[in-house]
Amino acid sequence: MILELDVDLWAQQQFESCELGDARRSARAVTMAAQFAANPSGSTPEQTETWADCKAAYRLFDSRDVTLEGLATPHWKQTRVRTNGHYLLLGDTTIVSFAGDRQISGMGIVSSGSAQGFLLHSSLMVDAENQAVIGLAGQTILYRQPVPKGEKPRARLQRPRESRLWGQVIDQVGPPPENVRFTHVFDRGGDNFEVYCHLLLRRTDWVVRAAQLKRLVTDSAGQTLHLREPLQTLPAPGTQELSVRAKPDQGRRNGTAAATAGPTAAPAARPHRQRGSHVAPATARQ
Repeated sequence: MILELDVDLWAQQQFESCELGDARRSARAVTMAAQFAANPSGSTPEQTETWADCKAAYRLFDSRDVTLEGLATPHWKQTRVRTNGHYLLLGDTTIVSFAGDRQISGMGIVSSGSAQGFLLHSSLMVDAENQAVIGLAGQTILYRQPVPKGEKPRARLQRPRESRLWGQVIDQVGPPPENVRFTHVFDRGGDNFEVYCHLLLRRTDWVVRAAQLKRLVTDSAGQTLHLREPLQTLPAPGTQELSVRAKPDQGRRNGTAAATAGPTAAPAARPHRQRGSHVAPATARQ
């Protein structure tokens, strides 16, 4: 199936109402979006086609009033406006890296080497019924800063953690509209007590891959156990046959995955582990 996009209409819908401090900047953003969508793999000179349009694009990029929030907020809001249905919010962090000796003002550290860049945390909305991609429901950027020399343990605990990105985007997406269900889906990076607090406060569902099976949880009888223990006793209402692709030294394998479910509670983190958090204490239960 071939999908054709009216780039001019799409650009107008997504960027006409962006807040960039000047109506002329918003108009330029619409023009640029249409040009970029028409040739997404091209360089900026190839996309803009004329030198005048290329210079106008660079001027827009260079303006302090042009931010990610200013450009993308209309799209985020349009994505979140749903009237019914169940939607998955796929959250993860992307490392955007500019390798080499390029000197880019304001960039942060993204590796142990000389690469510069930033962390971009996104929430992609997908229809749970037909798997259609709706759009981005929220995003935020973090510029990683170097650890101060001679930093004391107490100062390190007070420094905001990178994991706060998850909570920031959960709050940005917010609670689901009436008659709508949101389910956030995270990998092990989202297995964090503060993340669960944000999810509870926003009244959303979630599926998070456990980072450690040895983490402590409390069962229905109030007994403290390692997570792996209650998992072994839960009933399996359903199974799924899986085919694992072949590796160079290993052929394709077939297996059976069992799905289990049951309530458990995660004890509140110790105070010194909640550094940088602005979430009210809560008990995460899923």
